[in-house]
Amino acid sequence: MNRVRGYILVETLTAMAVLSVTAAVVQQGVYTAVQARGLSQDYTTAQFLMEQLVATADLEPWLATGESHHGEFDEPNARFSYAWSVEKVAVPMPALPPELSAEQRAGFEATLRQHMGRLRVEIRWSRGGQDFDVTGETLVAPGRLWRDPRETGP
Repeated sequence: MNRVRGYILVETLTAMAVLSVTAAVVQQGVYTAVQARGLSQDYTTAQFLMEQLVATADLEPWLATGESHHGEFDEPNARFSYAWSVEKVAVPMPALPPELSAEQRAGFEATLRQHMGRLRVEIRWSRGGQDFDVTGETLVAPGRLWRDPRETGP
């Protein structure tokens, strides 16, 4: 009889050990899923905030080359901050077809610009003591760029 009781005790202890390890693995999986969901939500929020900043910049009649701004968002997005800047980027001149007449070539060359603007937006935030950021860029038409007349070059 004593032998059967000892065997049942060993089975019970083994089952409890397996159950404990399984519970720890499941708990870690749930924790990871919750963290991933929160981070995914943060990236989605950052994308919407970035689109909001780009839309605000699109409403401006001109953007000055070298202009930059930074700040923080209001509630409920107070954890997020932003920085954006506008810079001039060179655009290579395309090769025009050789069969164009001199008049057509001159017309095309008059309309082509050698630069465009680049609006760069960066959104930063922290979650759980860890810092995150996303960056996006879009081009700005040359006609919307204001540059200092004292600046040299095209």
